[in-house]
Amino acid sequence: MSTTTVTPPALPDADRRTRRDVLPWVSLAGRVLLAGVLAYAASSKLFDPLATVRAVRAYKLLPEGLAVPFAHALPWVELALAGLLLAGVAVRLVGWLTAGLLTAFVIGMSAAWARGLKIDCGCFGGGGPTEHPQYLRDVLRDAAFVLVAVTVALLPRSRFAVDPSVPPEEPSEDAHRSARRERQARALQAVRRRHAQERLVRFRWLAVAVLAVATVVGLVAGAAGTPSPRTTPLGS
Repeated sequence: MSTTTVTPPALPDADRRTRRDVLPWVSLAGRVLLAGVLAYAASSKLFDPLATVRAVRAYKLLPEGLAVPFAHALPWVELALAGLLLAGVAVRLVGWLTAGLLTAFVIGMSAAWARGLKIDCGCFGGGGPTEHPQYLRDVLRDAAFVLVAVTVALLPRSRFAVDPSVPPEEPSEDAHRSARRERQARALQAVRRRHAQERLVRFRWLAVAVLAVATVVGLVAGAAGTPSPRTTPLGS
């Protein structure tokens, strides 16, 4: 009795092209959503820096020497991340950094919840002690944003992004192409991929520089415009 091996059908080219066309739009939607959330959170904190200091202190996770600088730098870092996401600069790197920042928020709120502290998260301004904390809502909301940020990081090819698009390695669709022309086409494709990768590296360094400058600006602005920490005690 002869046996036949059934080979599963390969993914049609049309399906691959459809996924390649749709996923960049998904990445764009995630970028815009996160940029809007971070920009709103940053603006809320920037207009009331003393409340941001109070909110960070309320978590009781950082010593005074770190809590105040962190509170000053945080809204500027959020604003920088929002701008980078909206522009589509270093999408993969910025997506992971955004996911890391939001994860830190989730951990901080969970720790405060576990220790029985009654505080407002201060995610969108305000913060500090409150009689009616909303930990479950806040943790679930930020956890959802973490998933969006991870999705963006995993889908760096995005519509309307400054990042160059690295051309995928694809087999030739011309079965009659000569071996010499095939080698030339592959060599040209490799050069384009290398140039795109080099530009991506430069954009990643640009993103790091923007975030570093934002941190310094936040620290300097906070030191220049905020009274001494002793004048803003916890619960004021």
